Amino acid sequence: GDGFYVLIDPTDNNFVYAEYQYGGFARSTNGGNSFNYGLNGVSGSDRFNWSTPYIIDPTNPEKLYLGTHKVYKSTNRAASWTAISPDLTNGPPSGNQVYGTITTLAAAASDTNVVYVGTDDGNLWVTLDGGANWTNISASLPVRWVTRVAVDPYNAMVAYATLSGYRYDEYLPHVFRTTDAGTSWQDISSNLPEA
Repeated sequence: GDGFYVLIDPTDNNFVYAEYQYGGFARSTNGGNSFNYGLNGVSGSDRFNWSTPYIIDPTNPEKLYLGTHKVYKSTNRAASWTAISPDLTNGPPSGNQVYGTITTLAAAASDTNVVYVGTDDGNLWVTLDGGANWTNISASLPVRWVTRVAVDPYNAMVAYATLSGYRYDEYLPHVFRTTDAGTSWQDISSNLPEA
């Protein structure tokens, strides 16, 4: 496609994952010599972001997460997927663009039950129990496209989020840090330039 995520299993490079726009996703079991459909169990009627996020769990390379407007988990290297969340967006918008999608995912290396999720309509979510329950942690943040969320590798309660106002013609930098799994956020944008 136009250049999206390509991931290789860090413990077995026979497993390669690649995608193209709007969630086209394929998996290889032979080091990339051939690829097969990789979305078994994911509903084709879901909303997929132009650059659909998926990640390999840092604690177990057999486990992957993928975001549409809900979060899916695979425990068998993307042979099949199961939804582990409801719609985490504000729902489908009107108009000719696909919004109301997940844009970023981050799984904690220090706690396999903790996953953070960001959306293009300003929502940030966290699960502390592997997807059984989700908490919206974006109430004190600007309503902006969540471009990335990252988890501290040693402390699952510490995370960082970047947000973009480009869609709204607003160029202020938005970088935030939480130390309590999103209960509160500190603006650490400091003197970053408008971009």
